[in-house]
Formats: sequence, structure tokens, C-alpha cells
Amino acid sequence: MTKGQNLIRIDCLIYQEMADSLNEVFGHLALPEIFIRSARAVVFREKQSRFFSQRNKLKLEESPIQFFTFYLPQEYELKMLSFIADKADLTIPGRGSVFSTPVTVHRKTPLVFNTEVLENLPQPSITPSKNLTCLVAIVNRGEGNDLAKALLQTGRALPVITYGTGVGLRDKLGLLRITISAEKEIVQTLVASHDAEANFNRMAEAANLDYPGKGFLYSYPVSGGILDTRMIRGRAFYLASMEQIVSAIDTMKGHSEWRRDSPLRKLRGLEKRAKWDNLRILSRESMGHEKTQAVMNLGAGGATQCRLRYYDPGNETDRTISHEREINDLVISEETRGRIFELIEEGEDIIELSPVDRISAFRQTAKKKEKSP
Repeated sequence: MTKGQNLIRIDCLIYQEMADSLNEVFGHLALPEIFIRSARAVVFREKQSRFFSQRNKLKLEESPIQFFTFYLPQEYELKMLSFIADKADLTIPGRGSVFSTPVTVHRKTPLVFNTEVLENLPQPSITPSKNLTCLVAIVNRGEGNDLAKALLQTGRALPVITYGTGVGLRDKLGLLRITISAEKEIVQTLVASHDAEANFNRMAEAANLDYPGKGFLYSYPVSGGILDTRMIRGRAFYLASMEQIVSAIDTMKGHSEWRRDSPLRKLRGLEKRAKWDNLRILSRESMGHEKTQAVMNLGAGGATQCRLRYYDPGNETDRTISHEREINDLVISEETRGRIFELIEEGEDIIELSPVDRISAFRQTAKKKEKSP
């Protein structure tokens, strides 16, 4: 397999009612490929009490969002983040988030970009936050909201949930497979890196990852982004909400470290040495199964498949083109990376590789044999 292209992956999460405005924006960027999937954002809704003596209650509220993903050369990262944030007004809490991740893309036909259009992007007017981490949990269908509630209670993480299908795990569990659904929910949240370990541990505990078949959790470093900070919806009492004040300070400082619980608290942090990688295979619908199975046979974990749609602004009216796509997400170890790449042949599928900070899942330990008397 060739060396691959070192690119930036842009992930943009926009509430459904505002997503149409971005479609027109993407149409002028001349990007080679854009992938869209449906998801839902989960926030707290403040329910006003009938009696003044009682505190207002919080209940979960879901809203549909559009999840856009595309690639571009690294030198245009800041321009693109600022451009999207400006066009979608992402500095206003409650509209969405956008963030970037360094990746290596392998493909028989390399992605080609219109550098003239990218060069003409306006100079960055918004400073994205740095030192971010994305946490991703794969749990059984119906358990995503419990995990989302645990994250919202921290006041530092806004969860987004997408639907997926587990690949291969149930076949490895023998009789236990009948109790585990193939349908999965993928809970994703973006946090400041100094909050990553605490939120990671909270997610592992809330998802009961100490038990077999309960799920898989991993995190990866994010280069920069603009985060949505609106976690509670309710009646506004002030001209500027607390979320708007927090977002404004984050933008001015370019980070969110000032929001630490205590500056004197010693943080252990995540292990920085990359021992794992996130492997993504983006292919036409049902065409990535063979590659995914080959990777799983070498010990890859957390294999999950999601459906998405390929969006080509230039050929959107061509009905002869199939726009249905799928993404197979796996986590592989550095030790098996070389063998995996020997098995996977380059084609028109996009094979993406990026570092993973940490993983958590049930690990069955072998019992020691008792010595005979």
C-alpha cells in the first residue's frame, strides 16, 4: 500500500433546521467528496415547576442534526474551520460544532482539490479552540441516552448519537450472542483535553464496560474546533446566556483550559504515545464487508458500520450515480497495522488512518490452571 495523503478531516455537526444553508456553501467549495449522515443531539430541557418553592426539573430532549464529513489539505485547516463557523454562526450556542482531525488517507485514486478555490477562502476571523479530544462510545441500541445523560451531568460534554450496526462481535461470543443486539448507538462528544480522562472514565462506568458485550470506548486527539456549549434549553432570563458568555471567552482565549474544576488539581492525563489507530473504510454500500472481516480476523476491535450519503455538489442532479455509502469503523493496534495493510488492497474505497489515545472494553482474562496435587 502506498504512503497515503496526509490530510485534515473536517467534521461538521449542524442542527437540521440550519443544515440547508451549508449545502449551498459546500457547493461553492469544489470539494471532491462530502459524506452526510443523520444523527441526533441530546440536551437537557428545563421544565418549569408549577410551584415557586420547587426547583425546575431537567429532562432529556433530542434534536435531529446533520453530520457532514470531508477532507482537505492541512494548510487550509484554519481557514475552513473559521469559514464554516462564520457561515453557520457556530459562535452562537445551540447551532452546532465543527472540528478537524489529522488523518492519513489511502486510495488508488488520490483525492484532488481545487486549490484555487481554497486559496480564496477569507482569512480566519474566528480562532478555534485547541487541545481537544473526541470520545466515542459504541453501545447497544437503546442505551445511548443513558450515556448521554451521564455526560450532560458533567456540564462539559454535549453528546451526539448516531445509529450503527455491530460487525463480527456477536459471532465471537458463542451462546452469549443471543443476548446482544447487532444494532448499536454511537455516542460521540468533544471535550477539552484536560477533561478527557475524567469524562472517559465516566463514560466507561456509565456504559458498564466491565461486562462482556456492553460496548467499546475510545478517544482520539482533535487538532482544533468550535464547540457547541448549549447543554440546557429553557427560558432565557438575560440578554446573554451563560453558554454565550462561555463560548465568547473560549473564542477569545483560543482554548477552554480556564474552565478547569481547579487549577491546582493534579491531572494524570491520557497516554500520549499512540499504540492504537482508528481505521475507517468508506465504500459503496455493502462493498466494505470483505475488508472489514479481514481486519477483524487480525484482532481489530469496536467494528461498527454506519450508513451515510455521498454528496457531490457538481453531480447532485445525476440520478444514475448511487449516493449510498457506508463507513466501517475499527480500532487496530500498531502491532497489526503492517499485516492489515498487506491484506487490504487499494481501490476506490477511502481507507483512513488516525491515532487513538485510549481504548476501553471488556477483556476476558484466561484462568490459571490449578496445579495437580
